[in-house]
Amino acid sequence: MNVIEHEVGELIDECDVCGLPIENLDEVITQDYGGKLLSFCSQSCFDLYLEDPARYAEFEDDQEVE
Repeated sequence: MNVIEHEVGELIDECDVCGLPIENLDEVITQDYGGKLLSFCSQSCFDLYLEDPARYAEFEDDQEVE
């Protein structure tokens, strides 16, 4: 699995909704939530996130945005 580093240093490696690997930074959708950078592989995953942001924002391995 490839790991992509975002310009502020966060590692983007999988979708925070479905867990699929993200291999192309040009296609990823990102959203800051409470100081954490969340990443989404598609518009449909991002739409699911928008329905209940708190559900997808709490993961053990999330890194805070500095």
